[in-house]
Amino acid sequence: MSNVLTYRFKLTKLVMVYIFQVLVDELFQGVATRYMRMASAQFLKDFRRAHQLKRTSEHRKRVLQRQQVAAVRKDYIPFERIVKDSSPGKRTSHRSLIVFAEKHGTSGLAKVYKKDQLVKLCRGYGAPIRSTQNKTQLANLLLESLTAYHTEQIPYPLSLVNNLESTTDTNSGRVILRIRRV
Repeated sequence: MSNVLTYRFKLTKLVMVYIFQVLVDELFQGVATRYMRMASAQFLKDFRRAHQLKRTSEHRKRVLQRQQVAAVRKDYIPFERIVKDSSPGKRTSHRSLIVFAEKHGTSGLAKVYKKDQLVKLCRGYGAPIRSTQNKTQLANLLLESLTAYHTEQIPYPLSLVNNLESTTDTNSGRVILRIRRV
């Protein structure tokens, strides 16, 4: 009988150890699962916060760029107004261009004027230009010319006027050259 009791005691002890091990495993799995969920939730929270800050800073950057473009367009002197300026030597336009160029620089000039307009403005200030120059180079040349001349007017105001040249043959064999302002 003592053999049976010893066997039963060992069996009960094994069952108890097994049950204890199962409980420990379940507890460990529960703790590990909760820890992983908490860590992943914290990671997502941190990621969303960092991503939102990045999106916010990118949005702010775009807003500032739009404001800068709006400021350039607000200060812009239309080329047609420069051409139609009737002050002697186009003084009013000259002063406005100097103020605009000092405020916005080369990039502002290149943004608001077309290439042919920049070419005419450069010619009006006597700047040597080449047909291979791009808008930025022309704007830089114009800015240098604006700062180089310390006069109160555009040196060559007639260079800004659009001229259309046409020739006509007459029956008498003469060529008539007509120049009209557009």
